[in-house]
Amino acid sequence: MNWQYFCFHKFKHVIVVSYYVLHNICSQFFVEMKFWGNLLFSSVITTSLATTMYFYATSKIGAEKASSFIFTVPFTAAISSYFVFGELIHWYTIVGGIFGISAVWILNRKPKKTSEN
Repeated sequence: MNWQYFCFHKFKHVIVVSYYVLHNICSQFFVEMKFWGNLLFSSVITTSLATTMYFYATSKIGAEKASSFIFTVPFTAAISSYFVFGELIHWYTIVGGIFGISAVWILNRKPKKTSEN
C-alpha cells in the first residue's frame, strides 16, 4: 500500500463525512421553521420579558431582595412544565423547591429586633 492511495482513501472519508454533517445541518436550517420560531421566541421575547420584570422588581424592592428570587426559578420551571407539558414532578424536585423557597424567605425576612438592657 503506497502513501498516495492511503492519502486518497483518508481524503475520501473526510469528504463523505463532511458532506453528511453539512447536509444534516443545512436540512435543519431550512426544513424545521417551527424550531427557528420557537428559538426566536425563547431568545427574544421571553428573555426581554424576564429582564424587564427583573429590573422592575429591582426598582421596587431593591437589588438584594430581587436577586434572591433566582433561587425559585428551577422550582417554578418544574411546576410550569407539569401544567403545560404534563411532566412528572419527583420528590427531589419538591425538596429542592422547598430549599429554594426557604432561602428566599431567609434572605428577605426582617431581622428580629433585640432589646438592649
